Formats: sequence, C-alpha cells, structure tokens
Amino acid sequence: EAEKKYREVIRLNPDYADAHYNLGVLLEDLKRYKEAEKEYREAIRINPDYAEAHNNLGNLLQNLKRYEEAEKEYREAMRLNPNDAEAHGNLGILYKEIGKIYEAKREILEAKKLFEQEGRSRDVKFCDEILKGLNLTKVSHFRKQMC
Repeated sequence: EAEKKYREVIRLNPDYADAHYNLGVLLEDLKRYKEAEKEYREAIRINPDYAEAHNNLGNLLQNLKRYEEAEKEYREAMRLNPNDAEAHGNLGILYKEIGKIYEAKREILEAKKLFEQEGRSRDVKFCDEILKGLNLTKVSHFRKQMC
C-alpha cells in the first residue's frame, strides 16, 4: 500500500527526492536491496546534498559488505553535515567490522559527543557499549600477539 503511494507520487513528480528516499527506506525494510539502492541513488542524483540519503545508502552498502562504497557514502554525509552523529557512528561501526579499531574508536567518540550535545542518552549508551567492545577487541588482539 505505502509502496504504491510512493510510486504514484514519483510518477507525478519524478524529481521529488524525498519520495525516492522514502521508497528506498521502505524497500530496504522489505529486504529488496537492489531496488532500495536504486531509489537512494536516484534521490542523491536529484539532490546531491541529501546527507540522509548518503547515510542510508551507506548503511545499505555496509549491510551488503560493500565497505569501500559504504565508507564513501558516510564520508559524503559527514562532508555535507559535519555534525551528523549517525554518519559518524555508522562509519565507526564499519571500521569496527573491518578491523580498523583506532579509526572506529575515533568515529564512535565523535558520534557520542554529538549525541550528548543533542541530548540523545540512549544513543550515547549505545556508543559506550561499542567503545567497551572496541577496548575488548584491542585487548584480545594484544593477547594474540603475546602468545
């Protein structure tokens, strides 16, 4: 039902970036990733400064293990909005996934600072949990080197 409505809006106004973005979110939720990627990219084509679309495309690409492309999208979201806590946090999680612990910590700390400024205590706690995990990862890497 929602998909039909978004597609009708797009049919009437094909250059409406928000409609493409929202359809991308819906399709991603439905696990229709190829279609979601197409809609995010169309939203970005229409509005290259659409930071949220870059961030969501980064999330989609990261979930598909397309890390270099995801990193590029997160960096673009942060270039467009340096105070985008989600983009910093998502990039930190990406770095954690690929083993770049120092970079992960840097981005998660930045996300935490921005979430604190926004009064988003739940997200601050999530950042703390990730940071604890990064410290444990560091310790386990150290232990492996010692053995």
